[in-house]
Amino acid sequence: MSESRADTPLKPTWIDLLIDDPNLDYSRLLQDWRWLLHGSFRVVVGSKFGDWFVERPGGEVEMLDMRKGEICQVAASRSEFYDLIRTRQKQKEWLLSDLVVRLKEKGVVPGPGQCYAFSVPPSLGGSIDPEGVEVMELEPWVSFCGQIQEQIHNLPPETGAPDAIDWGDPD
Repeated sequence: MSESRADTPLKPTWIDLLIDDPNLDYSRLLQDWRWLLHGSFRVVVGSKFGDWFVERPGGEVEMLDMRKGEICQVAASRSEFYDLIRTRQKQKEWLLSDLVVRLKEKGVVPGPGQCYAFSVPPSLGGSIDPEGVEVMELEPWVSFCGQIQEQIHNLPPETGAPDAIDWGDPD
C-alpha cells in the first residue's frame, strides 16, 4: 500500500530555505553587525532565519549566525560551501530545514522582504520550535539580532551569558 500524498512530508525548496535578493543593500542590512563582521566580504546567500553566509577575499565562506551571535568559517571556498549546503545535514544545521518544513505545513511562510524570526531570541531563552517562530520584516529582524547579540557579547563574564545558554538541537 502506498503512502497518500497528504501523509508525505513536504520537502523544502531553495526558495523555502534561502534569501538571495540581489537588490538588498547588504551594507545597510548588516550595519548592526559591524561589531562582529569586520573586514571585506561579499554576501553569498542568507537563510530564511536571517543568518548570512559571506565570502572573504581569500575565498573562505563564513556564517554569521543570528541565534548565537557569532561568525565562523564553514567552508574553505565557495565551491566547497555549495557542496556542503546541498547536504541534508548542513541544511538542517545551517538553514533549520526541518523547522522550515514544519512552519510551511502550518502555513507560516515569509513573503518578499520577510524572514522567520524567533518571538523570543534563543540567546534570551527562546525556543527553537514552530510555536516560537513568527514572520517578520527582514531588515528590522537582522538589526534587532545584531543589537541584542552585541549587548550579550559586551556583558561582563561574571553574568554567565551567553555560555550559560543551552542552544539545544534545532530539530
